[in-house]
Amino acid sequence: MNTLTDIRNVAVNVSDQDAALRFYTDTLGFATHVDGDTPADGDTPAGRWIIIAPPDANVAISLVANPNAAGTDTGIRFGTVNAAQSHRTLTEHGVTVSELITWDNMPPMFSFDDPDHNRFYVIEDQQ
Repeated sequence: MNTLTDIRNVAVNVSDQDAALRFYTDTLGFATHVDGDTPADGDTPAGRWIIIAPPDANVAISLVANPNAAGTDTGIRFGTVNAAQSHRTLTEHGVTVSELITWDNMPPMFSFDDPDHNRFYVIEDQQ
């Protein structure tokens, strides 16, 4: 019997939560969720509980203070209405991006890294 109903958020390990929060909000345009930046309770080195997401996203990201685990391929894919424009915008903001891939019968896509070298992917939405 499946009692799981949704994916609420995924964790991304970062070395500095304040720097990561600035990158995700200022550079990527994400928003902090309501009650999404609160101190972590208990005996955890997690720092703060920070939840962010692109506007109108269904799944959010938790920025977890874990410098030893930062710098991984997250496997997270973001959608965009225009991959070429997103690629240009991120490049103009100094974000490390891969080549824009435009293969036949595939949506345009590319990858980018956050300041902790966590890898993400951007794929153009196909209508």
